[in-house]
Amino acid sequence: MARTRTKAVEKAKEKVLAALVDQLGELRARKNIIEEEEKKIQDQLASLSPGKYEGSEYVLTITQEVRLEFDKQKVWDFLSPEEFLDVAKVTSKVKDYIPPTKLHGFIAGQTVIRKHIVALKTKKEGR
Repeated sequence: MARTRTKAVEKAKEKVLAALVDQLGELRARKNIIEEEEKKIQDQLASLSPGKYEGSEYVLTITQEVRLEFDKQKVWDFLSPEEFLDVAKVTSKVKDYIPPTKLHGFIAGQTVIRKHIVALKTKKEGR
């Protein structure tokens, strides 16, 4: 009799486990569908400039990341060798060594890395 109970318990555990595996599979399938839909909508929004956009119920905020490329020779000529080595390791440090009013003269180019959908809030949350 104990053996029959053990088998019954094992079968019950297997059924519960099988149900959990199936639930997880269904959840992931729904998640993939939602992520695909989200990607399509984001692709449609990709042409928007950075800013705030309002729907009837939600507010969307888009930012843009820009990478500045500095003219290395101009930076080298302006900084001491020690400062240049610090800057060469972390290019964002250029701003720490060159006054903001002169920085534009050192920029060789800039690249838009990507746009970010930063926030999507209901209008009630956004206020």
